[in-house]
Amino acid sequence: MDSIPVIVDTDAGLDDLLALGYLLAHPAVQIKAVTMAYGLAHGPEGQRNVARLLALCGRSQVPVYPGIAEPLQKTSPFPESWCQECRTLPGVALPDDGRQPESESAVSFLQRQTGNSLKSVRILALGALTNLAALVDCAAPGLREIVSMGGAFEVAGNLVPTPSFDPPNATAEWNCYVDPLAAHRVLTSTLPVTLIPLDATCHVPVTPAFIDRFDASARGPHAEVMSQVLGLIRPQIDIGGFYAWDCLAAMYLTNPEVVSHSQFPIEVKTAGPDVGTTRQADNGPVKRIAYRAHAQRFEQLFLQAFA
Repeated sequence: MDSIPVIVDTDAGLDDLLALGYLLAHPAVQIKAVTMAYGLAHGPEGQRNVARLLALCGRSQVPVYPGIAEPLQKTSPFPESWCQECRTLPGVALPDDGRQPESESAVSFLQRQTGNSLKSVRILALGALTNLAALVDCAAPGLREIVSMGGAFEVAGNLVPTPSFDPPNATAEWNCYVDPLAAHRVLTSTLPVTLIPLDATCHVPVTPAFIDRFDASARGPHAEVMSQVLGLIRPQIDIGGFYAWDCLAAMYLTNPEVVSHSQFPIEVKTAGPDVGTTRQADNGPVKRIAYRAHAQRFEQLFLQAFA
């Protein structure tokens, strides 16, 4: 099986760690670097957690680059309680990793990497598209594809009310909402983008039965940490509120047949009550958009990677 060179752009959320864990377990994936995206845990704590997961999997040589710390367009950040859980990972046993952060920025690295036509890579974008917006006006002959988890088209968005957040609409998806200008720049550009929106991820709920099957079949310290991350998510899973968002995007890299897709131009609302909402546009560069996912195939492949 040919190796798939991948750069993971992540905000180190809990589902991001599961997606990264899947890629680390897959024999065909070569993670070249991780860049920290704006979102849930994009600061030093999230960067440290990613480095610790890489160390656990014997990939300490994979560099982790600090990303842009503020969105291009500020709406509302993720709820602080979510961010705090992602930063601290209570109950998740990751080894200490004493590495120093990379001095080069994520944007500089991404521009340098994609500007080399001899080193074709794919980028898996699991948070806001803040870093990747910097590629829009650059020559990127080495960029084969951006696979981004984000957006919602024919289904409802996933902004939910919390004590500190009153959603402005019911149509936006979080990764696009927290930096709608970055999403607009990337998704209306000529960059090669495959979008894995809520339309597809809503077909792959993570259920208690799925966790039970994972715990029964997965082996090794890597899988044990993934079980601990799933344990953190368990309260949300028990009420039917968690889906394989980032994991589905990661699996598309290794098994694109796990989704069905269409192609059309996209617009992203950057103002008004529907800010952050993604919709099909009348014209513009065409993107590939997944609209359905095959849940049984997803579960089979995910469990197989860890077994």
